[in-house]
Amino acid sequence: MPQLAAILDEVFGAQPMAHWYEVFNGVHVTFGVVRGPQEVISDPQLRANDIVVPLEGAGGKLTSTISSPIQVHGVAKVPARRAPALGEHNEEILKLARLQRDRDRRLPRRWRRPASKERAA
Repeated sequence: MPQLAAILDEVFGAQPMAHWYEVFNGVHVTFGVVRGPQEVISDPQLRANDIVVPLEGAGGKLTSTISSPIQVHGVAKVPARRAPALGEHNEEILKLARLQRDRDRRLPRRWRRPASKERAA
């Protein structure tokens, strides 16, 4: 297989893409260009079809991302946002955990969730 790849590289590399576009289009062969990351993110068709979408809150050079491929009928997609920073939501999560613990303590003992076993070290 490596020999075939070398032959194809030599043949296709001998002519510009415009040449191959005309050749393949003329005989109705389906083909496409393999694009680099910067070319993909700037592709107007991908933006028009909401495949590449703006990324909210990222800052810096990071302005776009690939949209989630999941679409639920009748439900609008949530705009893409940056991932949280390490520890960004720790206080909120700990507060919720304390609220749940306090709520559990007010329940009669027989209704309480069993205490979780500690993990082995």
